[in-house]
This record gives sequence, C-alpha cells and structure tokens, in this order.
Amino acid sequence: MTDIQKLLDKYWEGETSLEEEKILRDHFNHGKVSHEHEVFRDLFQYFEEQKDIRYEGEWNWQAPQSSQISKVGTGGGKSGILTLARRVIAVAALLTLVFSVVVLVKNQTFKSKENSYVYEVEDPEEALEITLKALAMVSGKLDKGTSAMMNGIQNVEKANILR
Repeated sequence: MTDIQKLLDKYWEGETSLEEEKILRDHFNHGKVSHEHEVFRDLFQYFEEQKDIRYEGEWNWQAPQSSQISKVGTGGGKSGILTLARRVIAVAALLTLVFSVVVLVKNQTFKSKENSYVYEVEDPEEALEITLKALAMVSGKLDKGTSAMMNGIQNVEKANILR
C-alpha cells in the first residue's frame, strides 16, 4: 500500500493531521497522481479553489429590534413572511427528527424480536425430534398441495377436448 493510500485512508476516517492533509493537497494539486487515485484529484482541486473565496460584504450580527419584528398574520410584510418560514422550517425539522427516532426504535425492536426465536440445540436427540417435526409439517403441506394439483389434473383430463 502506498503512502498516499495510507494517508487517504486516514483522511476518510478523519484522523489526519494538518501536515498530512497538506501533503495530500500538494500531491493531488501539483504532483503526479496514479491512475487509481485520479478520481480524487477533482475533489482536492475543488477544495483548493474554494479556500480562496472570501466574503467582501459587511457582516451584520445585530438582532433585529422588537419594533422591527412583525407578528405573523398581521400583514407584517417581509418580516412576517420570514417568521412564518422559520416556523414552517422548525416544524418540518421537528417532524423529521420524530420520524427518524420512530424508525430507529422500530428497527431496533424488530431486530431484537428476530433474534429471540433462534436458539441452539445441543442435545442430538432433541435436534432429531425438532427436525422430524419440521419435516412432518412440510410433508403435510406438500401433501395438501399435491392433492390439490391431482384434483386439478383430473379435472383437466375430464374436460379434455382433444380426444
């Protein structure tokens, strides 16, 4: 395994140091890249391009005054719409979170039930008994299916119009 491959593995696990990341950036942006690592070149070039982008505008970190905030539904214009949009986004985020938790809990419950029906039989006689019961059940179901099929074949022979 090459040094670059080892660094990439550490990079994807989030375990590289700043120096190691610099080695990767230099390799993919300025060095000769092997054919197997060519797919990562665009990613590191994108990172290189993005690091030079700077926001030239002015940051306004002040919270709006209470007189500037309109109540939703009072026809407060743009500010009222923004407040409504924030509430809709908050409700959507909350519903997504609740849905995700419900799915995860149900998934874990299903997995635990799935494992509860499995047990290991250590006694050979008990294993033979369980196997014979299972084969008898399958045989009974097979007999039902066979008898239904035989009845169907007899009906077809009775109705055979090619005689």
